[in-house]
Amino acid sequence: MATIPVGRDPGSVAVDPNNNRIYVVNRLDNSISVIDGLTNTEIDTDNDAGNGVTRLSFGGAWAVAVNPTTNRIYATGGSITLRVIDGASYSTVADVSIVSGLAPGSLAVNPATNRIYVTTGNGAIVVVDGLSDQVIANVAVGGGTYGGLAVDPIRNRAYRGSGSNVFVMDGATNTPIDTDGSPANGITPITVPVLSDIGGIAVNQDINRLYVALGQNGNIAVIDGSTYTVSQILSSGGNPVDVAVDKANEKIYIARKSGNQVVAVEASTNTSVGGMVTGATPQAVAANEGSNRVYVANAGSTTLSVLNGTYLNHLPLQSSGFRRIDGTGPVDVHVRPGDYEDMRVFVKMPFAVPDGCADASWNVSLVWTVRIHAS
Repeated sequence: MATIPVGRDPGSVAVDPNNNRIYVVNRLDNSISVIDGLTNTEIDTDNDAGNGVTRLSFGGAWAVAVNPTTNRIYATGGSITLRVIDGASYSTVADVSIVSGLAPGSLAVNPATNRIYVTTGNGAIVVVDGLSDQVIANVAVGGGTYGGLAVDPIRNRAYRGSGSNVFVMDGATNTPIDTDGSPANGITPITVPVLSDIGGIAVNQDINRLYVALGQNGNIAVIDGSTYTVSQILSSGGNPVDVAVDKANEKIYIARKSGNQVVAVEASTNTSVGGMVTGATPQAVAANEGSNRVYVANAGSTTLSVLNGTYLNHLPLQSSGFRRIDGTGPVDVHVRPGDYEDMRVFVKMPFAVPDGCADASWNVSLVWTVRIHAS
């Protein structure tokens, strides 16, 4: 649908569905871009048109998350800091010190409990109270490397990825969970049964499933949240780096760095139903359930791709990113109003390309063999 220029090395993206705002961390620019989801334009956060678009400045900005209930934006960055930002005024509410000497990594928010979770390099999950903006727990769950982090607000669980393991924390007691139920062998994480380097993690709280990107392994692990076991390994290919869940539309979206693609997966069957090419080197993906839009931060092209979830769920993934339709007669194409400019159809012509045309590809509004139906 749209490609929005952002800052250098966009590596984290978060969506506020209530206010239709998208937040993108530009890691090499030490900034956060704020995008209006209605107009697909970047917002000037200081409301001073004379100095152009001003982004939120935050030294060492790394990850971003949103609590749509309180309209608070959270970002990790610097050496020890969690920044709290007011989503209405874009002003800094607080800078929370996490752990001295350890840079904060991944970030997740539980809007039901107003708790913020931050991973650190020593295998901990730091818990911050969203009301007081104070650290209330530092939970040693295990693992040493940075990885994905996700929250299940219904069951009050936090999941931290590290290496080939997913560590689980009880959000009610702020204690690690022993996933095999055997205290004799200590705290046991969920182990992914393939050599992997866990990237992004997403939770579908409605069906109690986790989806874990396994990096260069080329797979997605599906974990049953009730048994803490891997129920399925999905072969996605293309170095999956991040994953997002759209519960309302029952879809899973996988960002694949190799090939610059996003793949759509049906949540009920765990089967691929479509996909589309994005910008260069997609690094993070997020979905807005309310608008059925998918947002992809492209580190290699300093852009944010805005994709229509309806198209993603019906387009065969090809190297071009377009769907090829072959036919000898008129072709019916249904699109949403306002989406015409991004739809292109390749028509297999039974005759020579008309004079003045480089090939048999036109905008659909100019092709007489294509009927447009706004729906």
